[in-house]
Amino acid sequence: MAASRYGRRATGIAIAGLFAVSIIASIIAVPINRSAAFYLVQYRAWELLVGSLIAAPALTKFSDMRINNALSAIGALAIGLSALLLSKTSEFPGLMALPATAGTALIIWAGPGTLVSRLLSLRVATSIGLISYSLYLWHWPIWVFSNQYGAWEHGWQLVPVALSFVVAYFSWRFIETPFRTMRYRPLVSVAAGAASIASVAMLAFVGQLAADQMKDDNKLVERVAEFADYDPSKAFRSGKCFLTSNDGIEKYDRDTCLALSNSQQNIASSVIVTLRTYIRA
Repeated sequence: MAASRYGRRATGIAIAGLFAVSIIASIIAVPINRSAAFYLVQYRAWELLVGSLIAAPALTKFSDMRINNALSAIGALAIGLSALLLSKTSEFPGLMALPATAGTALIIWAGPGTLVSRLLSLRVATSIGLISYSLYLWHWPIWVFSNQYGAWEHGWQLVPVALSFVVAYFSWRFIETPFRTMRYRPLVSVAAGAASIASVAMLAFVGQLAADQMKDDNKLVERVAEFADYDPSKAFRSGKCFLTSNDGIEKYDRDTCLALSNSQQNIASSVIVTLRTYIRA
């Protein structure tokens, strides 16, 4: 906003500078903490700033429809390749998010009238677009629970997909749309916003307390769970100090098994010394 007072060029430079800082920070953060790089806004701001570059008056669109068609086609290809080639091992977001982001920007920049734009304007595409935010919110819990209960293992993959679309439609129709079109008085809006922030802060505080408690409980559980993998042969030094009928006497390591210790009671050594004394007597 400050740069816009100095004209188009200053605005473009300011946005481009913020874009560079954010994407460099994202590239650095991904290998260190991928979750932070994915969720925190400073590492994803460059994706929003790509849209800012398009919306700002610093860039002008091409008037030649052939160039616009080519740009939108390249954009669609970049998005498609990202969907096909990215995997769980990809360093995402970072540079790996650039093709899809730039591809989307190219399609928007090319504007209406291109082949890609006409395809995206079909009723099916726009209908999905209308419910896309609700679909984004609802599909993941449905996906996770269906996977937890074995839907993917029993050939029921289409059920959670279809259910996601159904729930997303009702969420868009009866929650998202009324909230978006509802009119609030300023005082009510501020009060509702403050109450929402306070509620989220309280949930975060309680969640942190619960997480700290669970960490302590988990340590106890881990200690108990260690006994499930307990191997007594290591504690008794089987085959070296503790011999069975399957072990020859030559395996016995006298120096190791009867070594004296200054920090603990040497019971086995004492017993052997007593027996020797008794036998000699």
